[in-house]
Amino acid sequence: MDFQQIPGEWAVPGSYTEVRDVSPPGKLAGMPLRCLIVGQLGTGATGTANTVYTSLITGQAQQLLGMGSAMSQAVAAFTTEQPTLTIDAVAVAVAANSTAATATVKFSGTATSGGTAVVRLGGYRVAFTVAAGMTAADAAAAFVAACNASAPNAVMSYLQTATGLSVAVGTDTTSVTVTSSEKGLFFA
Repeated sequence: MDFQQIPGEWAVPGSYTEVRDVSPPGKLAGMPLRCLIVGQLGTGATGTANTVYTSLITGQAQQLLGMGSAMSQAVAAFTTEQPTLTIDAVAVAVAANSTAATATVKFSGTATSGGTAVVRLGGYRVAFTVAAGMTAADAAAAFVAACNASAPNAVMSYLQTATGLSVAVGTDTTSVTVTSSEKGLFFA
């Protein structure tokens, strides 16, 4: 065996170790690579906190870690980018007394012309139609309808599946509350 980093002229008794990454043809690496994703259990998760789930695929992650959760989104994104690598996950429980982040989108005035309005929520593009003469309440309702669009027989909207965000019209009918399904501190 020849070494790349340990000089061959060393005549000192002892044990020397050298680790090299040698990629065989057609392989990503010479050793098995695994990705570990750690995060919080999402809403509706069937998994158990502090349990290692090995060799996850997107569908399993959505069920075990919570559909639309940051962890299931991370598994889906990683699987898309690196489909040949194995993904493991460890979920932690939500901290006691944690609350979900919220934001408000406020509509005002009357539309003077028609067109398509676009709002980005969590990187997800939500487009909705605004007609000339549409009131703020009508625009808010159109926005919520676009946010809540889903495939037939789907449990969650496209927005909630992709971002973990849900929306609802406020009591004043012109404001929309956006709520995260994740609770507690969240770092992106």
